[in-house]
Amino acid sequence: MLDIKYIVENPEDVKRNVADRNMVCDVDRLIALYGDMKTVRQGIEELNAGINKNQKSIGAAKTDEERAAIIANGKKMKEDAAALKEKLDAMSPEYDELMLSVPNTMAEDTPIGKNEELNVVVETFLEPTAFDFKPLDHAEIGKRLELIDFEAGA
Repeated sequence: MLDIKYIVENPEDVKRNVADRNMVCDVDRLIALYGDMKTVRQGIEELNAGINKNQKSIGAAKTDEERAAIIANGKKMKEDAAALKEKLDAMSPEYDELMLSVPNTMAEDTPIGKNEELNVVVETFLEPTAFDFKPLDHAEIGKRLELIDFEAGA
């Protein structure tokens, strides 16, 4: 997974990589959503700092009216912070989905092919083994040799 800072700083490279891999990813939406989430997080942090400052000022209040006003202000800030937290939580699933849809970058020397027929074979190692019988997978071999008992394991 690519770092969001890299995506924000290099959107054209990321878009080109998405196109080269023949994938679909809305990079612009991801960057916009990241900016919105960053703004909401900053708002939450500022409100939390205000709440902490407000709580410390309760002891310095001289009258009951001042104390009641400070407490009311604190409750309002807590409600605002909770509302922003809900907004952030609502944005997170879309952000996570978009982040997961961004492919890793390819090496510069990677040939680009839009489908399997257009892909270039760069190198092969040995020839594929040709059997004069139908090869079995590991599950079938284990079953025939009585090494694996799928019925008892289920």
